[in-house]
Amino acid sequence: QKASGIERLDDKPFKDEELAYLKCVEEKAFKAAEAELDAAEAQLGKLLTEAETRFGVDDDEGAEGASAPAVTGGVAVDLDEVDRLEAAVDPSSHRESKGSKNTSALNPKVVSKERWEKEHNKESRDREHDAKVRDARRAEARDLKHDAADVGES
Repeated sequence: QKASGIERLDDKPFKDEELAYLKCVEEKAFKAAEAELDAAEAQLGKLLTEAETRFGVDDDEGAEGASAPAVTGGVAVDLDEVDRLEAAVDPSSHRESKGSKNTSALNPKVVSKERWEKEHNKESRDREHDAKVRDARRAEARDLKHDAADVGES
C-alpha cells in the first residue's frame, strides 16, 4: 500500500457539527480573553490614578532631554545609563591598534594570514562586545520591569 494512495484526515473538510463546535470554543476563548483584557485595563487605570495622586504629574518632564527616560515598548530606558553600560564594555575604549611590525621581512602570504587573523579576531571581539551590551541592556530592562512590578505591592 502506497502512502500516496492514503487519504489523510487532515485533507478532509470539516463537517458542519465540527465547525459549529470549533466556533463555539473560539467564541468562549475570545470572550474570556476580552474579559481578562478589560480586567487588566481597569487595574492599569486604577494604578495610573493612584500613581498620579501619589507622585503628582509634571508637564515639564519631557523638556529635560537626554536625562529623561525614554519609553520603548512599555519599558522606561535611561539613556545615560545605557551610555555608561556601553562604555563599560566597549572594546575600542581601551585598545588601540599599533599595526603589524616588520612586515617587509615576512613572506606576503604570512602577512596576509596575519592580517586575516587580526580582522577575524576583531570581528569576534566585536560580536562578544555586542553580546555583552545586549545582555547588559536585558538585565537593566529586567531590573526595571521587576522594580515596576513592586510598585503596586507597597
